[in-house]
Amino acid sequence: MVLGQPARHEADAVGDSRQATARRELLAKVAERGLAISALTCSGNPLHPGPSGREHDQVARRTIALAPLLGIDRVMMMSGLPGGPGDANPHWFTVSWPPETTQILEWQWTEVPYWRDLVAHSRDRGVPKLALEMHAHQAVYNVPTLLRLREEGGPVVGANFDPSHRMWMGAAWFLPRPAPSRLRRPS
Repeated sequence: MVLGQPARHEADAVGDSRQATARRELLAKVAERGLAISALTCSGNPLHPGPSGREHDQVARRTIALAPLLGIDRVMMMSGLPGGPGDANPHWFTVSWPPETTQILEWQWTEVPYWRDLVAHSRDRGVPKLALEMHAHQAVYNVPTLLRLREEGGPVVGANFDPSHRMWMGAAWFLPRPAPSRLRRPS
């Protein structure tokens, strides 16, 4: 089940308190096929400076509220990306040159209070895991940016490991080998 930009109203339909029967039927149909739902996803940009950011935030919050009703403990999502101060659209800067990009990069991380609030919202609703996709055009696009947000938001913030992302980022599709013993740090 994918909730987000293409299908914004599934969380409302299935998450409505009057829809307990529909939720049980959905879970039964999934189980009949030998499957389980391990996570819900809501891929949008909740930090977009325009109206769609508020809409995507509401989809994220409804998805988080729905997850425990389905017995699910994690929601996958994008971190979002704000614009610069006063901008109408997000800007994805990954380098600190020219100098003005450093200011925009740092300003974008002032949106951390949004994540502290969403983490509290998630924890309060019994969803202990928000799995972020590290993706281009997002504030969290690599391991260092994920760790930066996790440091601010706590252990609820984690990664959705999608091996296909390694390919589009130009990384090897295979897992790296351990370093030879002569190069390893002593334990």
